[in-house]
Amino acid sequence: MLSPPRRLVKNPLSVPTAACPAPALALDFEREQATRRWLDLDMAAAGEVQRTFLPPLEQRWRGVEIAAEYRPAHQVGGDFFDVATRPEGRLTAIVGDVAGKGVSAALVMARVSSEFRRFAAAGLRPRGILEGVNRWLDQQDLCDKFVTAVCVELDLRWGLWIVASAGHPAALLRRTDGTLEELGGVGGPALGLGGVAAWRCEEESEMAEAGDTLLLMTDGLSDGLDLGELAAVACGRTPTLEDFRRDLFARVERGPRRDDATWLGLRLERLGFSAGTC
Repeated sequence: MLSPPRRLVKNPLSVPTAACPAPALALDFEREQATRRWLDLDMAAAGEVQRTFLPPLEQRWRGVEIAAEYRPAHQVGGDFFDVATRPEGRLTAIVGDVAGKGVSAALVMARVSSEFRRFAAAGLRPRGILEGVNRWLDQQDLCDKFVTAVCVELDLRWGLWIVASAGHPAALLRRTDGTLEELGGVGGPALGLGGVAAWRCEEESEMAEAGDTLLLMTDGLSDGLDLGELAAVACGRTPTLEDFRRDLFARVERGPRRDDATWLGLRLERLGFSAGTC
C-alpha cells in the first residue's frame, strides 16, 4: 500500500540565501562599529586635552572676580577664552570663535590662544593683540579658517575698560545701577580675512567703577539674546557672575544646541591698585 505523499512544511526560519549578510559583510560591519567606538573615545580624549589649554573656570586677581564656561557642541570645538595679567595692574581677557567645528577648529583655537598670551605678555593693548593674531593668521595656510574675537583690558591703575573687537559680538558692561551697555560693537573684520594691510580695528574705552560686571560671549550665546531680559537678571538684588552664567546657558539649553557656547565674566570688586595686593 502506498503511503500518502508527505506534506512539505516550510521552515519559518529559512530565508533566501541572498538575504543573509555574507560573513565578509558582517565582519566589515563589526570593524566599522569598532572603528566608530575608537573614534568616539579618541574625540573624547581630544576634548579633555583641549580643556587643558583653557585657564581655570574660576579665579580671582587683585579684587577682580573671574568666571567662565565653555560648552562645545561636540567633543571638541573652536570657541576659546583666555586671561592674562601683568604685574603693573593690567588684566587682559579674550573670547573668540574659530570658523568651523571639530578637530581642525580646535587646533587653530589652541594656537590662537598661544598667540594671545604671547602678545599680552609683551604688554600690547587689545587692538595690538588682535592685530598680532591677525598677522599670524595671515602667515598661515589654514584653508579659509578665520577667527572672530573680542579682547578687553582692565587697567586698575587708571580705572579703565579698554575693548577691541574683530567681527565678534560686543562686550556687555553692566553697571551697579542695572544699566547695560555694549563695548566694542563697532570693531574690525574677523581675523584672518583680507590680509594685514587692509585690516583695521578701533578700541573703545570706558571708565571703570567698583561693582562693574563685564560679560564676553560667543554667538552660540548671544544670537537672539534680549538685552532687556539680561539686564533684569536677579531683579531686586545685585546679580552674581553665577547668576549671569546660569541665565545665559539656560537659554541655549532650551532647544537643540548646534553651536559651541562660551562665556567669560569679570566683576570689579574694588578700584585701585597696589603692587602688594592679591
